[in-house]
Amino acid sequence: MTSDTTSWYEIISGNGLRQGDVLRAFPIPTIQGLDEWPLPSDPQLQVNYHASDVVVLSQSCDLEHSKIHEVILCEVIPWDEACRQLVDQGHQAASGKRYREALVAGDVPGLSLLHYHSTKVKFPWSVVDFHRISVVPKKLAQAVARRAGDRLRLCSPYREHLAQAFARYFMRIGLPHDAQAFIHEGRQMQ
Repeated sequence: MTSDTTSWYEIISGNGLRQGDVLRAFPIPTIQGLDEWPLPSDPQLQVNYHASDVVVLSQSCDLEHSKIHEVILCEVIPWDEACRQLVDQGHQAASGKRYREALVAGDVPGLSLLHYHSTKVKFPWSVVDFHRISVVPKKLAQAVARRAGDRLRLCSPYREHLAQAFARYFMRIGLPHDAQAFIHEGRQMQ
């Protein structure tokens, strides 16, 4: 199967950051020892790192005009791996065609599909997992970007589509009431 992926991405290099930048093997810090509150007077904390592909979700204008000192990142997982994880967690439908169609349509809360890229910078079909968010110093993200060499940046409108999916995920509202009475009233009026 061939597809024109050039419209999804541009290839960039350097330490400039924008929303939609993909950073491969980013060192995501995790802090061990934050299990209680209030913290003990002499807490023993340990910082570990694991490498993960990420995408920048902070607004480009905030990054470019130095309005922020930290960057929001979400982990990017190759689709094959994400599908295996979902199936292992009991979401058998994840391996089916309808689930893939829902991903393409943007109808899977918490995940956003990223197209593969097969030319100079290789990148598999992947999903952005909004459950896996990190906030890191901007200087760290810039240093990783600078050392990455050629890398991918989502182009418009795919960058905005990702930002919109991120916003929709966090603005979901679960209503606590049952509106079945409204449905039954409509039947009585007919």
